[in-house]
Amino acid sequence: FAGISITASPPIERFLGVSAFLCLYNPHVNGTGQYSAATIYFSNGAGKNLEQIQVGWIVHPKLNGDTRTHLYTTWTADGFHTTGCYNTHCPGFIQLSRVIPVDYAFPRTSDLETRFKEEVLLRVYQ
Repeated sequence: FAGISITASPPIERFLGVSAFLCLYNPHVNGTGQYSAATIYFSNGAGKNLEQIQVGWIVHPKLNGDTRTHLYTTWTADGFHTTGCYNTHCPGFIQLSRVIPVDYAFPRTSDLETRFKEEVLLRVYQ
């Protein structure tokens, strides 16, 4: 797991949104138990008090039934103890955009050999 974490100093009392451009890739995963993803997220708290919303792309054969690169979300209000799931598989997540549905399979991804770069702008608002 590789990541970049940004912590505001002094702490920001309230976030209203986050956005980022993510390059789309289609990495090979071995079997249905593995997945690969790129994500942006908000989080607050820790353990059972963790509140988190994630959005990004994912290659997850068990979740999506294929090895294509899909848009995905996941969320929790209690550190995934009793709340939270992927996409719209449970109540609590409301998608406002009608342009690209959650679980959308991206038709093109970046190619390292040709240096073709495909990216997506993702936004999450409270």
